[in-house]
Amino acid sequence: MDPLNFYDKLYQSKEFCEQLGRILLGFNKLEVFLKDFLRSKSFQVSEMETFGQLIGKLEGGRFLSESGQIHFQQLLRVRNYLTHNFYAGFCGQLDNKKKLLESDDLSDMDAEVFESKLKQEEENIESYIVAVKRALFDPENSLKLL
Repeated sequence: MDPLNFYDKLYQSKEFCEQLGRILLGFNKLEVFLKDFLRSKSFQVSEMETFGQLIGKLEGGRFLSESGQIHFQQLLRVRNYLTHNFYAGFCGQLDNKKKLLESDDLSDMDAEVFESKLKQEEENIESYIVAVKRALFDPENSLKLL
């Protein structure tokens, strides 16, 4: 199937769009908790700071282990792809290394695969939210987020 036709199929899929919406809402929630966490550590955080800037502050404040840094950088990559580059990947305007989802040789069944991948990302985001909330509200756990 042509990549742009496949994109249109995803766009028309209520299930896919709902899943994508839940992910974006999850990222928004995570950003708020990250801002709250950083403020609780006396960091200046503006309302306009990006997810990447927040992660930079977490790294600079040494609130992330090496593994945590890798996980948050991957999360940033996913967020930026879904927010800024999803359509570009189907238009051939995105380097294959930057794509998180395949856009070549697509079939109808791939829509279900994409939806499944989004569900997994939603679960990942929720686990990060839980970790940040735990660090924010439990002083004993506040030295490292991940």
